[in-house]
Amino acid sequence: MPRKATAQRLHNQAALSRQGKAHKRLTLVQSADIIKISSVDDANDSDSSVCCWDGSINHSQSTDDESDSHYEFSTSSDEADTDGSTSDLRLPFSLEVIVFSAPTNSSNFDPDLAPFLPERTFQRMGSPRISEFLRSNEGPLDKERKEFIEALAANRDIAGILQSKIVATQRLLDFLKDQKSIAESNKADTAEILRQTRILNSDCLINIFQQCLDEQSGDCDKEIHPFGPPDGADCLNPVRRAPWSLSQVCHRWREVALDSPRLWSCIDIDFGVNYKTYEFYSRCLFRLGLFLERSRGYRLRIRLRSRWDISVNPIFVTLLPTSSRWIEAFFSLPFKSYHSLSAYRAFFSRLERLQASLAGPTELGLNTFGMAHNIHTFTTDIARPFLVFSDFPAGASVKSYSALGGSFREQVSALTYLPNVQDLVLLCEKSNMDIPSPVTLLHVQSLHVHEIFSSGGVARTLNNLALPSLRNLRMTLIGITEAPSFPIQHHLDHIMTLELSCRLSHSEDIDAFCKFLAPLTLLETLSIHSQRISDVLIHRLVMRSGSDQIVRYVPRLRCLDLRSSTFADERRGNENLLRMVESRRNVKEDAEELKEICFDRPVDPQLSRIWEPLRKQGLRINY
Repeated sequence: MPRKATAQRLHNQAALSRQGKAHKRLTLVQSADIIKISSVDDANDSDSSVCCWDGSINHSQSTDDESDSHYEFSTSSDEADTDGSTSDLRLPFSLEVIVFSAPTNSSNFDPDLAPFLPERTFQRMGSPRISEFLRSNEGPLDKERKEFIEALAANRDIAGILQSKIVATQRLLDFLKDQKSIAESNKADTAEILRQTRILNSDCLINIFQQCLDEQSGDCDKEIHPFGPPDGADCLNPVRRAPWSLSQVCHRWREVALDSPRLWSCIDIDFGVNYKTYEFYSRCLFRLGLFLERSRGYRLRIRLRSRWDISVNPIFVTLLPTSSRWIEAFFSLPFKSYHSLSAYRAFFSRLERLQASLAGPTELGLNTFGMAHNIHTFTTDIARPFLVFSDFPAGASVKSYSALGGSFREQVSALTYLPNVQDLVLLCEKSNMDIPSPVTLLHVQSLHVHEIFSSGGVARTLNNLALPSLRNLRMTLIGITEAPSFPIQHHLDHIMTLELSCRLSHSEDIDAFCKFLAPLTLLETLSIHSQRISDVLIHRLVMRSGSDQIVRYVPRLRCLDLRSSTFADERRGNENLLRMVESRRNVKEDAEELKEICFDRPVDPQLSRIWEPLRKQGLRINY
């Protein structure tokens, strides 16, 4: 009974010690006074070892091919209760604190690190006996104390060995981090050396530099800056501005910038409030000298802005001798400054593009441009420009004219001086429209009319113009709060391109627009820029067999541009748009096939599969 009780107790204790370690299997075999425990790893059948209690556990390796390890625990009858009960049986300490270790599984690590790993992997000691010690102040038995001392020494040695490996690993980690940092730095340096800008030839660099200048000066977007340069533009202020900044990047860029006179050909000066100070003169005169020297006789574009007279300003005086090189000029100056320019009017023979504005009171009789015979583009916000510049011989040569000021009557009066104008921009007011009969402009092919202040200015302007050669019409109607007013354009049925910016979100807007659109049977390109467009408009543009709409609404439409536009209901609007495009891809002989459609951004991904067949059929979709 004592041996059977001991065996039963061993079974119970082994089960307790196995809690939380389900991957181990313990087998107990009783023979005489020896109880054997076999430990097998169920996961990989690897052998396991235990911490042995001195004199009580004999360890031997199985001689067969199996990986079982056998542990023998000596037991005696006096260790068990005399009544055969196992309730008070106490196992030797080493049996309760079986500590499993297994060969280190190197498959979780890089193969190159395998020699550096510990041979065996240890687990935390865990047993009811250890837990009992940790929950109380009870001391171990003498035999257990000896085992604790040995375990302490062994773990101290193991901890020391592992600490040395940690230190070595940390050094290796620091070394690897340093090497990685060096490699990344070398990679960045190599990528910098191989950048495309290093292999671009000088001509490509000059074109890129010129694009930077055009964006900075507003030349690349005349829609945003139709009259004059953008605010803050000043070529004599070199802080982060081209071309100064381009010549300070590297030696090669500097050589390219300095060897390109074109980059230094736009002289833009805003005299501002500091134009009288010595610091302004001293800095700007030096920079202006550099600009003129680096331009090397290249044709110049001049932009001068001042609210005060600059007739005796040293910068203005220094610039006047270069007037024979001016091909483009923007002046926003007082009357007296224009008068000072008149002394150099004989040198304006190369001037081609002129923008003129008066700062301050308007006076008449200037002959500043009396000898500028080659001006072909003239933009002004002066109400009566040809009375202010009374001697203006270039009227016959002007092909593009923008009237950004004055009443319609004053604009019509100015147009009598420009018999050959082809491109016309009018800023329309609703007042002063009373003229006896429509004005005929024989050569105007492109017209942009823009409303200010109130609705109706564009409609009344177009109703008072006869434009037999007009092909391109652009209308910008005021705001989003007022209903657009369209002209009664019985004389506009020959236009081929219409660009419209207005409100088209209400049913009355659509009715008025469709009424205006109906006679335009030759229209090939329609551009609409509007927010929250009603679905009704797209629905009316659908071509249906047997319907009068084939005749009424732009039957020859080949390009529809909806950039800068949105629908009131995006999904339904896009679905209607698809139906409309499909209807115009299969048309009869009396209509044209829609070839191109333009969007402001990519279409809805869910609708792309519907667009794909149209793409394959040849429809061009541009963004």
